[in-house]
Amino acid sequence: MNGPGRESSRLRAEVRAALAGDGLEQVVRDLLELRFPAAGPGASLDEAATALGMSPALVAHIEFSALCG
Repeated sequence: MNGPGRESSRLRAEVRAALAGDGLEQVVRDLLELRFPAAGPGASLDEAATALGMSPALVAHIEFSALCG
């Protein structure tokens, strides 16, 4: 998601805009907040999975779906 072709500040801005809306379920909001906080480093897939009680694969799937939507 945050590869060389994409500026991290732009991605953070897009995530913040998505969080400001009301179209996301709470688990998606929680995941995006962990992975792309407004400031500072974000949680890894493993850290986010542990915090949310999910597998890293599920976290990655939800994150990808949320960012594509």
